[in-house]
Amino acid sequence: GRAGRPHRPLSPAAGSAGDAGGGAVIPVQRYFRALHAIATDPAGTAVAAKRTYGFGNRQNGMAAQASRWPVPKLEAAMATLIETDLTLRSTSKAPAMAVLERALLRVALLNRERR
Repeated sequence: GRAGRPHRPLSPAAGSAGDAGGGAVIPVQRYFRALHAIATDPAGTAVAAKRTYGFGNRQNGMAAQASRWPVPKLEAAMATLIETDLTLRSTSKAPAMAVLERALLRVALLNRERR
């Protein structure tokens, strides 16, 4: 299990060479796509989370988070993450980790004011 493994922070060494920030964007995109799928499911967040994540705390946590994010803000977060991914994959001279950190801050601030 994961209990014995320490948490790895985001660092320039987290990705492969030339992929310092790009490797960290993909799991965040996957997470927000899952939240969007749960939030937009016509059956409701609890049913969608159960279908996606099975049982237990992870299901409950995803359902709770999906209900806290309005769909337009989830879509804005996904657009920000896609833009960041494209920037990191381009030939931009911007430091990858700085681009990633700014994007994650923008996403975090999106849902600061509730609905």
